[in-house]
Amino acid sequence: MPGNEKHAWSPPDWLKNPEATFAIFHNREVDVYKGQVDVNSIRLWRENDRTLLDIEHLLAEIGHRDGQSLSDAEIITRIVKNGSHKITDLAKSIKMNGVRLPLILTYEKELLDGNRRFMACKYLLTTEKKKNVKFEDTTAYCLRPHLSKSLRYKIISEMNFLPDHKEKWTREVRAKYVSQLFNDYKKKYGEQKAVKEVAFLLDVNKSEIYTFIDVLRMIHEYISFAEQKSDEAKKEAEVFARDKFHFFEEFYNKSIRNKQRQRTIKDDKKLFYSYLYNKQLISVTGIRDFAAMLQYAPVKKIIKSRKETLDYAKSVYDDIIIPKRASSRIDRFCEWFESLSKKELKSIPNDVKERLVHAMKRLR
Repeated sequence: MPGNEKHAWSPPDWLKNPEATFAIFHNREVDVYKGQVDVNSIRLWRENDRTLLDIEHLLAEIGHRDGQSLSDAEIITRIVKNGSHKITDLAKSIKMNGVRLPLILTYEKELLDGNRRFMACKYLLTTEKKKNVKFEDTTAYCLRPHLSKSLRYKIISEMNFLPDHKEKWTREVRAKYVSQLFNDYKKKYGEQKAVKEVAFLLDVNKSEIYTFIDVLRMIHEYISFAEQKSDEAKKEAEVFARDKFHFFEEFYNKSIRNKQRQRTIKDDKKLFYSYLYNKQLISVTGIRDFAAMLQYAPVKKIIKSRKETLDYAKSVYDDIIIPKRASSRIDRFCEWFESLSKKELKSIPNDVKERLVHAMKRLR
């Protein structure tokens, strides 16, 4: 029970009013100390993939290359201004109720979970004239010294991947973490065991693991494609790819996933990167249509020639598939009609029968 347990290790000096207790991560009981920590003594978790994206955005805005030159305050200001993580809403809750879910810190005071809660407290410290213990000192779990890499992964996945947490990581952030974890385990165990470990740890299936890896590879290829144009184009492509991960995933799912011929895959991706770079694909619907058009050789030939617009290619595509759609609808109608009983056939009104006869004459 909290306060009555004795661990084989002592709490650090920076943890106030420590109580020995346990926390569960991935069905594993872990010995921790629960106590209070001075918010101003904590550093932002910069290695968090979600925070890394915010740092990359900020660097792109101010034209810097080195994220280490940015202070925590600059990064938090940017994130609050952006509004993507709803820090101000969380700050209002903390101002009223305090931090309800403890931060998770390593023995060396490295933040492993609670970046949003930490940022909300820092925001309150800079915006509220009247200081309050609710956001000056916050509840935290301190993990034991010399934390293993495996346990570290389990804690991060428990707090950010598995269900029932306040704000899930975006698809891009999840993809980067899956890829990082997979590569680490692959070096250690080989590919097959790496897939099993990542699937178990993050509750994702094998297909999604490989999708994330392949889509990130596509993004890298697109950035390299843009880099051939200019350094400025490369920077724009990096920002675009961070914001539009779903564009690449949509094209992958619709055009690449089930193809076996590498030459066709390479050709389709090259066309996608080109039309994306030239801002001719600006929506998921447009990308979906583009992927569908590449499946038909005459339409793909038009797209590759670049002599006509995508609208023209789409009109040719529609001319090809619309008859197939009409034929499909007729097939379904005939199947339904042939399944009718004698009683149901007799119940069809005479005017409907006349319409059917008229329609059959049009087919002759």
